[in-house]
Amino acid sequence: MDMELSCWDFRNMSDEEFAELEEGIKQFTPEDWAALRASQESKRKMVEAPGIFPEITVSETELEANDGKIWIVELLKRAGYAKTTSEARNLLKSGAIRLGGVKIKEPVDVFVNHNKLLYCGKQTETIIRITA
Repeated sequence: MDMELSCWDFRNMSDEEFAELEEGIKQFTPEDWAALRASQESKRKMVEAPGIFPEITVSETELEANDGKIWIVELLKRAGYAKTTSEARNLLKSGAIRLGGVKIKEPVDVFVNHNKLLYCGKQTETIIRITA
């Protein structure tokens, strides 16, 4: 399971999504939790090492102007996953996009933080770096 959740993610989950998450968590064994912690730690180390994953940057100024958020479509275009807004919207509708492990299906403004992973499909990962 590849999931990174923040308070924002919980506030924006539908009741059905939250119930699904809750049911999935109940099924975890202690071994599952240990494996998840080890996986997250190794992922954190890889993300912090420069050059392993492709990167895009978002300036602090840009985020401050929009209450710490950026339009997901803009991130997809910067990452090279889509050339046009229409392509980005189609990727979102198809369910191929995850931000920090949480599926994004609508063209919404999202909170980002340093070293957050943006996924397109199962194999493609891009790190979001925040610059001054």
